[in-house]
Amino acid sequence: MGVYCLHGNRYRQFHRESQGSSAGLDNLLATPAARGASFDGPVSIRAALYREGALQGKGVKKSHRSERSPSSPLGRSNPLVGKAHAKEKRWSAEFAALRQLCLASGLNEELKWGQACYDLNGGNVVLIHGFKDYCALLFMNGALLKDPKGILVQQTKNVQAARQIRFAEIADINKQKTIIEAYISEAIAVEKSGARVEMKSAEQFDMPEEFIKRLDDDPRVAEAFHALTPGRQKGYLLHFGGAKQSVTRAARVARHAPRILKGLGLDD
Repeated sequence: MGVYCLHGNRYRQFHRESQGSSAGLDNLLATPAARGASFDGPVSIRAALYREGALQGKGVKKSHRSERSPSSPLGRSNPLVGKAHAKEKRWSAEFAALRQLCLASGLNEELKWGQACYDLNGGNVVLIHGFKDYCALLFMNGALLKDPKGILVQQTKNVQAARQIRFAEIADINKQKTIIEAYISEAIAVEKSGARVEMKSAEQFDMPEEFIKRLDDDPRVAEAFHALTPGRQKGYLLHFGGAKQSVTRAARVARHAPRILKGLGLDD
């Protein structure tokens, strides 16, 4: 029986003798896949990057109406962001400085995924978030910015559109204010233009050997995976491949195989 399995940028065919047959396996994984990546950070932000297409669009429900603030006449501040930042201990000064720069750009402020997010007519442009060793501005379409200073960071190889500017202390922000303002302005121009990052299809993502083995050993899972939508396929590939150790990847495959058989995605 020939079972076609996606691996890296190509299809691989595994031949083995087997009793019985499994219809449809010759087209296994022929459908390209859109969900994003995994990186060290809050689960809420990782989930957001799994939905990079949603990050670029307008389909996020707003939790609270923003109000124009006398102290920031261009942008509209959101009191929920102020409450969230008031709880921040590690990066309070840095968050305040970055918030001021974002509001000064004229963008609308919302609290999304528990973070301060700045949008233009509902299209997400930039987000403020913090980690253990740094805080950052996350540009949703950062891959389209020219980055003349070479300061944009791709969190992992699987993050396609978003890019960060990282800061370890308030001094990093203060000495780069003009540069930060320029990057925000360019990000706004990109959003106004409607330009979007061309997302990779499933064929362009590596498929872990552990998942290849499961598909080869279990034709039901193989056919069920092939029947998933492209976005669900890509979500699983990124989730499985995001683990560093083989035992963890195998555990993820085993844990999610029943969901695949039910036609469900990671977050369904």
